[in-house]
Order: sequence, then C-alpha cells, then structure tokens
Amino acid sequence: IRYLHFTSIILLAPGGLPHHFTGENLKAYSTSYTMDELLRLMLESRVRVINARMIDIDRQQKAIILHDDTVVAYDTLILTMGLQDKTLQSLNYVSRGIAPVPEDMQHMEGLISIDDPYLYQHLRKEGTLMAQLSHKKKPQDVVIYGRSLHAFSVIQGLMTRGVPPHKITLAIPDIYSHAQNGFDTEEELLDVADVINPSAFEDPMIEEIVLGIMESMGITIIKDVELKEFRHDDHNHLECVVLEKKGDLENSMEDESKKEKSTDRKGMDFLGQGASRSGMYGDIYDEEEDEEEEEEEKINKNLRFLPAKVFLSAGHRDVDIDVFNAIHNNSLVYNGRLIVDKNFQTSDPSIFGGGALCEFSGRYKAFAHGKCLSMDHFNGREVGFKMARALLEVQDPLIGSMEQSSIMDEIIPDFYLPQGLGGKIPGNLSYYHIKLRNKLMPKKGMIPPKNRKDLVCNNLEGTKGHLIKFTFNEIGIIDSVTYLGSEGIVLQSLWSFVGLHETYLNQLTSRFEQGVIPNVVEFLSENWAMALYHDWFADFTFRVKREIQNSEDVQRILAHVSERAQEGDGISREEIDKLYGMLDQKTQHYIEEETLAFIKANLNHLPMYYIPKTEFDQQLSTFTKQA
Repeated sequence: IRYLHFTSIILLAPGGLPHHFTGENLKAYSTSYTMDELLRLMLESRVRVINARMIDIDRQQKAIILHDDTVVAYDTLILTMGLQDKTLQSLNYVSRGIAPVPEDMQHMEGLISIDDPYLYQHLRKEGTLMAQLSHKKKPQDVVIYGRSLHAFSVIQGLMTRGVPPHKITLAIPDIYSHAQNGFDTEEELLDVADVINPSAFEDPMIEEIVLGIMESMGITIIKDVELKEFRHDDHNHLECVVLEKKGDLENSMEDESKKEKSTDRKGMDFLGQGASRSGMYGDIYDEEEDEEEEEEEKINKNLRFLPAKVFLSAGHRDVDIDVFNAIHNNSLVYNGRLIVDKNFQTSDPSIFGGGALCEFSGRYKAFAHGKCLSMDHFNGREVGFKMARALLEVQDPLIGSMEQSSIMDEIIPDFYLPQGLGGKIPGNLSYYHIKLRNKLMPKKGMIPPKNRKDLVCNNLEGTKGHLIKFTFNEIGIIDSVTYLGSEGIVLQSLWSFVGLHETYLNQLTSRFEQGVIPNVVEFLSENWAMALYHDWFADFTFRVKREIQNSEDVQRILAHVSERAQEGDGISREEIDKLYGMLDQKTQHYIEEETLAFIKANLNHLPMYYIPKTEFDQQLSTFTKQA
C-alpha cells in the first residue's frame, strides 16, 4: 500500500538478532529463515533495533516499559515473544541475565536458561564461566537439562568452545515433567505436551543414534528425571543439582496427589506438636508416620546428586512471567494464550499479537472446519506475512471504511507452509526436521491410516555420512523430511519436498524398495530434480491445480477422494494409478504443455532439461531477438 508510511519502526531484540551469532551454535533455530536470508534483510539499516526486554505495558499512555525502566511510546504494538523456557521459574529461580529479579524469584550464580537474552555473552570463549568449564587441568562440571533440540545444540556449542565431553551431563526429563500443574486429566496434558515440552527427535531411531554417538564421546546421559532443587556454596554459587527419577504420567500425577494430601494432613494436625497421641489417634498417626518415612526413604533412593558449576535449562516452554503479568495487568484477553481476532488484534485495537504466544479466538471454531486455532502449529514466516498484511489492511483508511460480510468476519487466515527446526548437534552433525503441522481432520479424533512405509536411507557411519527420512500421509503427500549428517545440504531443498505428492519424486519410493537407488541424497541431487528446487515451482504447481480443478474429470476424482476421506480411508499407491487413468487426455495434455512452458520460461536456470527441437528453435529465436 504505497500511501501508507511508517516513520518509526522499533524492534525489541533481547540479546541481539540471531544472525549476529552465526557459527557459534548454542541454540537450535527455526528453519523458516536461513541465517543468510536474515543477513541479506539488513534489518539494522531498516528499523531501529533495541537490545532490551519488555517487562510491562502502559495501555493508557500507549507505551512499554523496558527492564532498565526506559519508556518507549507506540502507536501500534505487536507482541511476538513466543514461548520461553520455564524450568528455572518453576523452582522460583531466574536465569543469570535476567534483571531486575522479579518478586518471589531468586538468583543463583551458574543457573542459565537457554532463552536467557545474554546466553552468548555468558558463554563467550573468553568469559569467566567458559574459563572454568574448559580449564585444562581442572575443568568444572556442567549439567544440561531438557529434552528439546536446544539441549543437544548447546552441548555441541560447549564442546566447540573446549568443554571436555566427560564433564558434560545431559539430564532428559520425561515429557510431563514440570507440566502437571494446571491440568486436571491426562488427556488435557497430552494435547499440549508436544508443544510445551517438545522432543528433540520425533523418531526414536534417530534419537537412539544421536544418544549412542554422545555416549561414545564420554557424555553422561540420564533419562526420565525431574529437577528437584539446587544447592549452593557460601557465595551463592551453584554447587550441586538434585534430580529425581520419574515414572510414567499416571505415577507422576499420583506423586503430586500424595504431596497435596501430605500437606493437607499436616495442616489438619489439630492435636498440636506438644499434644499426646495416645489411644485411637496415636495408632492412626503412628501408621501415617511409618508410611511417610517409607515414602521419604523411597524418594531418597530415587534422587541423584550431580556436582555442577553451571546448569543450563532447555526444558518445558510457556509464557514468560513478565510477559504474562504485562498481559494480565492490562486486561488483555488471555486463556492459556493471548487471544486475537482474525486480524491478529487483541482486545486492545492498538495491540496485535502473533506466533506461539497467541491463538485465535474460540468464536472462529464453528467456521474453522478442523483448523487449529493455536499459532504454535503454524510457520513463523507465514504468520508474520499474514499479520503484516492484516495490519496494513487495518491501518488502510480506504479498506477500513468498506463493509465486510458477517461470514468473512468469522474466517481466520489459512496457513499452508510446514514448520521446521534445525541445528548443529554432538558429533558436529547437521540436523533438520521439516513437517506439515496444520493438518485437516474430517472428523474429530479420527486417526488416519498408515498405508505407506517411511522411506529411510541411512548411510551414517559414526559421525560421517548422512541419514534422510521421508514420511507420507494417507494419500501420499510428503508429511515430513528429516536429515541428519555431516555432509552439507541446501536447506531450501528439504523445504521443497514437504507438501508435495510422492509422485513428484520420480518413482523414488518403489525404486528404493527394490534396491535400484542405494543413495537417496545423490538421486535427489541429479539433474532431473532441479525444477523441484526452483523458487517458482510452488507457484507453477498452484497455478496448474487452480486451472484444472473445475474440469469434470478432476471433479470426479476429487469427489471420490473426498468420500474416502470422510470414511477415514486413505488412498493407496495402486488407487493413485487408477485415479490418474481417470484424467481426460485434454487435462493431461494441458499439464504437459504447462510443464514445458515453465521449463522454457526458466531455461537459464534449468538448462539440463530436454526441449523438443521445434520448441527449442522457437525459444532460441526469441532469446536472439531480445539480445
């Protein structure tokens, strides 16, 4: 919108922008943007970047308050903080770089959250902590606590900085640790467990490979534990980390219930500490004391005491306490997440929100048709684009004066792009996992059939080689791509596959199963696949689908597929071949002509494809005239 101009755009970036730390490998990162793309954006020359944290909002004065009491005024405020590691806060501690320390919280030297805004400064090579951890004669111990990919990436970063592997301990909590509070049933917790306490690797096979590599290096790994407490020396420096071995979710919730009942019993001790406990009451209390002693002894046997100079948490995620207080104190609608409308506006028209911090209002549920309202399932790049467009439309005086239909008011944006996560992990291996998240289910609770094997090509030998894995949904769409390896790979190429149908892979699945193709990465690097990686290939396929979807033959195919989907059935590879036979020759010819036109239009990038001689002569003549 050319007539809209923003004279001042301020970006709050606590700790700095991510591409400022390229190559330092302390955190995993979203693959929505590559570091090269962020560098090319040159944000510092386009907007004002402030290295600070927001701790409060003043809606009346339309200003935000920073951690150093600086006040920054706004006309429009956009909240996109996401979810932060809450492990330390669950024990009433704050990370090393958080100041001022909030009420009811405390600080201990050596405690660092993976989301500390000054993480890279704390762990710089020439810093005090790194000098202690990488000391040549007496290196200190470090405990990494968490199950996310951040935990594995920070271990690789520490080893790169000189920390000996045998001084590193990885404590992996179960998926329910620190997350039971606020959930009454197991089902409620299971619905959000993969968001608030995500696993680094969705595939147990890949997790086993990575953990095996780490153990061979000398890294200590402890599974299914929960952080209980920290112990410090006389100078308030971390000295010991106390962990407790945990069971399954049912036992974990029973333990929480026992603690509550024990507390209630102590609160109802109407006899008093000095009163006699003889007779009936004495028998009862003796039995209870015996049970408590047995329970305490059992708990002590499950405790692990780990000496540590530094504790790094990369555990369960939730809304940061300062952000929550700012939202709550300003009466913005919050229901587990910040609630926004279809234009990403909160209950305050001047405040917008997006990303994992937010979800769309429940009033859109009737029109969502199986869509997820929580934004943590959407691609951050796509959310940012849709939010920017919505913001411009709200600000545009011409659009704002136009009347909109009531039905349109109840429709939230559509999101199509997959989500991705990547990083460097122990063994100096690159790990990328890209998957579709916003899946449409025709009926609630319907489990789609698994009618296709995963394609797994594993050429890893120790820390050399690679592993690549494709998963497919019930109709043959590529659901996810996972890469683990020491060999370089173009990240955008992995993104190109997710969401395509398996037929785009040139019979890869059947050829691989027959042993014809031993190396999938090499096969996908051959000339035939180059068009799949072209920047405009997605636009080309979308345009062709749009043109043919209203033809009679395609409508018959779509009706058949829709009927199968409503019944909860998938479409097998054999049925795909039959459906292809239902296409009219005119439709097939149109697809072929458009494919040829796409190659000709991008011949400078796709010279490896054959073009019929007459077509090539015409194209060459056109190029000659233009030259």
